[in-house]
Amino acid sequence: MKNLFIFDLDGTLIDRFTPFGENFIFEKDYRKIESNLFEKLKNKFKNSEMAIISSSCDLSVLKIMQNNFETFFKNFNHLYFENGGVYYQNGIKKILPEPKNKDKIKKLVDSINLNFKESLKTEPSYKEVSFAIHTKPEQTKEHQSIFDFLNANLPDGWIILSAGKHSFELFPSDMTKIAGFDKIISKNNTYNEIYFFGDRMLPGGNDYDLAKHEKVTKAFHVSNYDDTEIILQKIINGIDIHSDDICTGTNAKIF
Repeated sequence: MKNLFIFDLDGTLIDRFTPFGENFIFEKDYRKIESNLFEKLKNKFKNSEMAIISSSCDLSVLKIMQNNFETFFKNFNHLYFENGGVYYQNGIKKILPEPKNKDKIKKLVDSINLNFKESLKTEPSYKEVSFAIHTKPEQTKEHQSIFDFLNANLPDGWIILSAGKHSFELFPSDMTKIAGFDKIISKNNTYNEIYFFGDRMLPGGNDYDLAKHEKVTKAFHVSNYDDTEIILQKIINGIDIHSDDICTGTNAKIF
């Protein structure tokens, strides 16, 4: 029996952001993601595979991992960043062709930086194939105003997704997390069961489409890394992954 375990990154395997400042990587987060939980999980489910499908930029992940992907390559069979726009194959970085209308999106994001600068926590992030915008936690009304402005002015072929309580991302419309998932499935379509862990599974969230995918056996809507760890420990310790008790002791829910 071959299972596939898929994990989001931010808010699922790491709790990354502090309220302000550039030094936002907690040392404890690096230790968490280096955990041997995944090795134990693979030992319990022989021949199973582990995947990360994240909207994060791989360069920010490199920063978290202190410029060392060894832990990822050891534990995860599939690594997809920017929802599959950037991925690693045999340790080599691959980037999809630049999406249509990216220049228009950049101009739109630049206008946000100009007109809503006081509401932004940091400069907008320009990634390989996507863009991310983070607003200040106390600027809830302005956050919605920026979201509505972007949504009303998106060029053809682009969508806006919630990536956190105070952040959202702009992606090509064909590059939700299902894009990364489809790449995995195209290589091996013989998985017995597929499990997905993510923290943004409500409509409009960047985990929603994958959580609702017909091939996903069960999706765990977690609040943070601690939820993920508790559920994985229960699975490793013998609690049936389909048990109603699997989320007890966490803020997680079966989606």
